[in-house]
Amino acid sequence: YITHGIEKTLSAVNGMFAFAIVDNRDINNQLLFLARDRFGKKPLFYTTKNNNVTFASEINPIRDIIGINNLSVDATAVAMYFNMFYITAPNTIWNEIRALEPGTYMKYNLNNNSYDIQRYYNPAEKYSAISFSILENLIADATKIRMRSDVPLGAYLSGGIILTFHLSLFGSPTCQRAISPSLCSFGECSLSTSDSIALAKSFTESACFLIRSNCRARSVAILYASATDLIPST
Repeated sequence: YITHGIEKTLSAVNGMFAFAIVDNRDINNQLLFLARDRFGKKPLFYTTKNNNVTFASEINPIRDIIGINNLSVDATAVAMYFNMFYITAPNTIWNEIRALEPGTYMKYNLNNNSYDIQRYYNPAEKYSAISFSILENLIADATKIRMRSDVPLGAYLSGGIILTFHLSLFGSPTCQRAISPSLCSFGECSLSTSDSIALAKSFTESACFLIRSNCRARSVAILYASATDLIPST
């Protein structure tokens, strides 16, 4: 940030984040930056009540600082919740507390308590038209980042196309990670559940064939167990 400023910093940062930077190098122009990742994976809430700024990763600490008797319910947020079972940023259940939107940052002047919010990322503008090869490379890169681990990795599979595609990327030249996947089912199976298990098994074995051809993956172990068998005995 010191070298490149907030815009270039946000363009360079890759992954999930919500952070604050205080820049007090200029005593007459002290700044606070609040930023949230491109798709809003990490939450960031704030209030500017009483010519001050308070922020946190969840609402309750801010609510406690303001005092619940000083808060009012956001009617729009209530309508959102009953329609979608979710409240979208910048709204929250309280009028006095806002959520920083994904792909935006706040620039708050600590000297005069003024602020503005800027959007630094808009997927509709950045990827208005995208080729399959670019999309594949982006997904592979995202998968590679999420495979950073000092311990063995597991993949949760539902038999769906997206998760199976991710599994097939585990052993790709981009990711280069050896894994040993297993397929688990729990309890008695209905007809529809049995069909899903068979489909998941087929997809897993197909994906693992790709993995074995590209990396040092161990053989696939297909495990059918009861959920209670996985609970450690006391």
